[in-house]
Amino acid sequence: MSSYLEVKSVDATVHSSLHMGSLSHWLKTNPLVRIVAGFLLAALVLAALGWLVTGPYKGGIAGFDPSIRTAIRQMQSPMWTALFLTVTKFGSTLYLTIIGSMAGLIFILLRWFRPLMILIVVMVGQAALHHGFKWLIARPRPSSLISYREIESFSFPSGHAVASLCLYGTISWIVASRTEN
Repeated sequence: MSSYLEVKSVDATVHSSLHMGSLSHWLKTNPLVRIVAGFLLAALVLAALGWLVTGPYKGGIAGFDPSIRTAIRQMQSPMWTALFLTVTKFGSTLYLTIIGSMAGLIFILLRWFRPLMILIVVMVGQAALHHGFKWLIARPRPSSLISYREIESFSFPSGHAVASLCLYGTISWIVASRTEN
């Protein structure tokens, strides 16, 4: 009887190893699975950060905003204001659209069609995650530090930060992986 159980145990272990090996192969070779896995990982990260911002630790996080605002007010000058407004513009929808479109056209001219599709999928995915989590978390936006137009949406996640990270990060990754040292 014990030899029968040992054979069944070995058979189950071998079958499990074969199954995990084929699953690993499937994850490595199927681009759709990688896209879905990346989307789910990004959603998990945003959910974890959203939980930190609105969950039981929100008091500690809420203290972060005033300390940053105080530090920025102390260093406020025309030069810093111009610099931060310029950086903010590079994360605006208009600039991201222009830079993303230019990158897309260059990718077409270079016949980098797969990287172009990756860029499009990343930007569509970030838009879905950004707007979905803004609605889901609904963290109020703090008042503006300077005379800048008020934005009528929630503050987390930051559209500027998420879209900029996705666009500039993806373009950098594509160019770095396509160019030789």
